[in-house]
Amino acid sequence: GAPPGANPRPAPPIPAAMLAPGSITAAQIAAGAITAANLAPGVIGTVAQSRVTGVCPIGQAMRGVNSDGTVVCGNGAATADDGAIGSIVGSYASAAIGNDGLPIISHRDDTADGLRVTHCGNPQCTDNNVTTLVDNPADSVGRYSSIAIGADGFAVIAHFNLSALALRVTHCSNVACTSANSLNVDDPIGITVGEYAALAIGADGLPIVSHRDATNGALRVTHCGTISCTSGNVSTTIDNPANGVGMTTSIAIGLDGRAVIGHQDATAGALRITHCANVACTAADSSTNADTPANAVGSHSSIAIGTDGFPVVSHRDATIGGLRLTHCGNATCTTGNTSVTLDNPPGDAGYSSSLAIGADGLPVVSHLDASTHTLRVAHCGGVTCGGRNSTAVVDDPAAAVAGGTDMVVAPDGLPLIAFQNATTNTLRVARCGTRTCQ
Repeated sequence: GAPPGANPRPAPPIPAAMLAPGSITAAQIAAGAITAANLAPGVIGTVAQSRVTGVCPIGQAMRGVNSDGTVVCGNGAATADDGAIGSIVGSYASAAIGNDGLPIISHRDDTADGLRVTHCGNPQCTDNNVTTLVDNPADSVGRYSSIAIGADGFAVIAHFNLSALALRVTHCSNVACTSANSLNVDDPIGITVGEYAALAIGADGLPIVSHRDATNGALRVTHCGTISCTSGNVSTTIDNPANGVGMTTSIAIGLDGRAVIGHQDATAGALRITHCANVACTAADSSTNADTPANAVGSHSSIAIGTDGFPVVSHRDATIGGLRLTHCGNATCTTGNTSVTLDNPPGDAGYSSSLAIGADGLPVVSHLDASTHTLRVAHCGGVTCGGRNSTAVVDDPAAAVAGGTDMVVAPDGLPLIAFQNATTNTLRVARCGTRTCQ
């Protein structure tokens, strides 16, 4: 035995096989006593899990946890406006980034038959969103909404007055658009105008809107005389060939300060580009069918000015059910144009395309696959999208996507997409986790 006062000999360890399951609890194990070095190779990821570490960047959602404890992040989506119980909101969504750096989205309240605006409370539109029914006259308004931030820092929205068959503009009275003024800005007698409205802020700081003269099958442009479009507005039919044109218009301001407009020649099934002859677009200096394959193309267009100064346009190839992209060879798209199929999944895609120039200087396009009700994003590998392009599904069938997707690049360089959740009839916002949404 041990001499008096000596420490007793420690008892030999009890073999693990002799311990009853659960006889040792976590509370009996000293903190940090067991580390990865005490575990057999390959144990982590099979019967053991490292502590979860890290967080996802703003705008991303956590999709899983790796065996080493790091998190898997990806694109995130949230409901930005669920309306009143039983109401239908979120159609014809159009997004912009306000002067406060937060998203602001115009969309239609189908139940109230009016125009709705949602101002997000954070960059992800997940909290403190404020929604206002900003235009709700006796007329039916809010279709084809298109939003931009005016020279005064307040949002201005073009939309269609179905009752009056007129182009309507709503000018917000504050950054959050909790109040606004609305009026019909082009309302000719006996002519239906205002469909497929697309709004931009011109080089003169005034709103300019492309839209369709449905009566004559023509392209029309309205240039506002003030930042709120309350006076001095001038509307001009700038393209009226024998063919029916002016469908699904989109507008951008070129480096020359003039508007360039993408629309469809529905008769020829072609993408058509019209370049304005002056800042107010009281005339056009060219209208060209920029993409005329055997397939039916040119609908659901969205136009932007690329980093090379030339227009780039996303549109739908209805023959194959895919997304097409046309890169113009000059500022007016009259020569040197190239077109590629950018995304052609097995379904029926290319609807409601929305193109933006990403923080990397390359085109990125959101669009709808109507057969799977998914929101897709295609990212170009180069300025002309000639190769190394990539595609991804950003929101899945659990939140079935309806028409009206609109993309804008947020200040942090991540794309944000507003659209309608057709399952819940709500306004939904997706924030990509990367610049390419992949």
